[in-house]
Amino acid sequence: CNKIVFDDRQMSFRATERLIKSGCRKIVFFRDSLISQNSIDQFIGYRNALEHYKINFDNKFILISEKKNDKETYKLIEKLFVSKNTFDGLFTPNNFIYSGVSRFIEDNKKRITNKVKIICFDEINFMKNTHSEVHLIQLNGNKMGAKIFNTFLQEQTLLKNKVPSTFNTEILESTFLEK
Repeated sequence: CNKIVFDDRQMSFRATERLIKSGCRKIVFFRDSLISQNSIDQFIGYRNALEHYKINFDNKFILISEKKNDKETYKLIEKLFVSKNTFDGLFTPNNFIYSGVSRFIEDNKKRITNKVKIICFDEINFMKNTHSEVHLIQLNGNKMGAKIFNTFLQEQTLLKNKVPSTFNTEILESTFLEK
């Protein structure tokens, strides 16, 4: 069947690269699952960027949020912060995980400097008013929905006219939003 997708590996590489180019060397990476293909591809993009820029991979900076909720994420970032493992960058794969990180930062403003840079995939465009060091990767869900719908209509027309169809994968672009 036809697929309309975002290139999670490339987007994660670009996001990690952006953190690296802004001076980050100790980048916390949140995963939302060990089995989700999106999470796997995002992790590979993160690792590839670290390797490309010759930054050592450190397992203590990988945080896994199986439940993908703000309470769990809050506890994960709090545990890392209390452990005295210093970090200068955060990469959150979605809004749900970011919400816990954001709440932790808000609750600990005096102990967390603005030197921590954050990148988050923004899937539903609700993060306009957020931490000053957050950079968003805009995933255009409306464009994806329209492409999927149009592809479906084209497939239905071909099927109705008994025309053989070929299946393709279309990769949609993402963009960085500047504040």
